[in-house]
Amino acid sequence: VLRDQTLPATRHAVDALHAGYAAGGTELLGWLDAERAALEVELEVHRARGDLARALADLDAAVGDRVRRVAVPGRQEVRRGAR
Repeated sequence: VLRDQTLPATRHAVDALHAGYAAGGTELLGWLDAERAALEVELEVHRARGDLARALADLDAAVGDRVRRVAVPGRQEVRRGAR
């Protein structure tokens, strides 16, 4: 949800506010606040990916072998190295 919906929405808001600022219709603070919010969402996406990687590594260690990875239905990308 973060990567596929929230991040694109925040990026769209940043782009719209940037265009408004460039045209003189938006204040700098509004644009910068939207940019900060977009960066926070990007950080959350990276944290979630890190959490997933750590959880999968813990699972692999508990099982004693690499657990088979499968693509999540509806996901646009497939994890590299999945088997």
